Amino acid sequence: MKFRFIFALAGVLLLAAPLAHAQTFNVQLSGSMPFGMDGLAMDAASMEGSISTTFSDIDVALGFSMAGMAFEGGTLTLGGAFEGVHLTSVTSFTLEGFGQEMVSASGTLKDVQWNSATVITAEGFSGQTLKASVSQDNLTLSGTTKFGPDGFSSQMIDVGAALDGVRINRSTTFGVSGITQEIWKTSLSVSDFSVSRTSVYGPDGLMQDRFSVNTVVEGVSVGSTTVFTAEGFDSETFTTAGAVKGVQLSSSTRFSAEGFTGESLTIKHAKGPANGTLVLNLDAQGFQNGVLQVAVSLEDLGAAGSEEEATEEDVS
Repeated sequence: MKFRFIFALAGVLLLAAPLAHAQTFNVQLSGSMPFGMDGLAMDAASMEGSISTTFSDIDVALGFSMAGMAFEGGTLTLGGAFEGVHLTSVTSFTLEGFGQEMVSASGTLKDVQWNSATVITAEGFSGQTLKASVSQDNLTLSGTTKFGPDGFSSQMIDVGAALDGVRINRSTTFGVSGITQEIWKTSLSVSDFSVSRTSVYGPDGLMQDRFSVNTVVEGVSVGSTTVFTAEGFDSETFTTAGAVKGVQLSSSTRFSAEGFTGESLTIKHAKGPANGTLVLNLDAQGFQNGVLQVAVSLEDLGAAGSEEEATEEDVS
C-alpha cells in the first residue's frame, strides 16, 4: 500500500520514456519524499511532471501533480510570440474540473517593457496585474497596478538609481485609501562583498529593518541577515554555501530573541539527466524532519543514449 507512490513514479517513467526519443519532446519528472523520526511520510509524498513540445511555433506543455497517493491537479500551458508580443495561457484543472486560467502578455514598446496578467476562475474575473518599466543609464522606473473583481486594488511605484556600486530603491504602494507601504533599499557591492539595508514602513511608521551582509571566502559563500521590528531585535540568519567534488552543500542557521530556533542542511548532487536534493531540518531538540527530492529529465536520458550508440558505431 505504501509503495503506490513509488510504483506510480515508475509507471509514469515507463510511459513517458518512448516520447523522449522524439527530439521535439521534453519530459520532466520530480518527486518529493518527506521523512521524520518515525520514518517515511508516504501520505505527504508528492510528485509532479510535465511534457512539452512545439507545434507550429506554439509551445504546448501538459503538467500534473500528485499529493500523497492521489491526483491533485494538472495544467495546460500554451505560449507563443505574435508580432513582438509574447502570449501565454496557463489553465489549471482538478478532478472536479476547471480550476483557473491565467492569460499573460509581455512586450516592448519603444523603451518601455510591459506585461499584463489576467486571472479567471470558475466564478469569473478574479484579478489583473499591469506592469511597465523603463530604464535609462543608471536610473530605473517601474509601476505595477492591480485590479480585482471590485475594481482598483493597489498600485506600486518603484524608483531606483545606481552609482559606483551603490544602488538605492524606493518602492511605494498605494491602496484605495492612500499609501499602505513604503520600502527603502540601499545596497553596496564591491567584488565578492555586498551589504544591504531594507526598511519597510507602514501607515504607523517603521515595520521592519533588514540588514544583510554577503561575501565569498575561498569559494564558500557566507551570509548574515539581521531583522529588527518596531519592538526591537527579531531574528538573525547565518548562511553558508559551497561545493565539494560536484556536491553542493548549504546550511541556514536561525536565531530569535529567545536564542537558537533551527538549522537546515541541504545537499544537492546532479549526475547526467538526474539530480537529487536532501534537506535536513533541526531545532533546539535535535533532528525534526527531512525531505528527499529527485528530478529527472527524460530528454537528456535519450540524448545520452544516442551519444553512446553513435560512439559504439564509430568503434565498430
